[in-house]
Amino acid sequence: MRFVRGIARRLIAALFIARGVRWIRYPEREGGAIAPLVYQLSKETGMPDRPLGIVRVGGGKLVAAGVMIILGIAPRLAATLAAAILGTVAVQQYPFWVDRQSVDKADVVEDFLTEAALVGGGLLIAADTSRRDARRAARRLARKTGRK
Repeated sequence: MRFVRGIARRLIAALFIARGVRWIRYPEREGGAIAPLVYQLSKETGMPDRPLGIVRVGGGKLVAAGVMIILGIAPRLAATLAAAILGTVAVQQYPFWVDRQSVDKADVVEDFLTEAALVGGGLLIAADTSRRDARRAARRLARKTGRK
């Protein structure tokens, strides 16, 4: 099970990295969907209204989260960050519940579910405590047997 868990973590992290690189290289694809949200937030908070820059920063965060997961550096925190980024973008980018008459609604729902699956993968990594449990069990065993 540990082997499968390690492979799954790395595959999900690779998807985070690939998505982040795409957002950095082609921010105009994602920027159009989040532009209304960015403009609204910029009016309320006074932050700059540069949706393409925000998409690039989000892409950088996804790449960093993916690398952290692969290297095992705070993987639960990194996966939580990636899931939060992708979750908010999915809801903003694919609002299939708004337009009920769209011809390509099935495609939009499929894209939303793809994003939701990535969020779910990130949440599984974030909730995975197998390493901590294994270390705890090893410490208990060492105490019982008198070894260090």
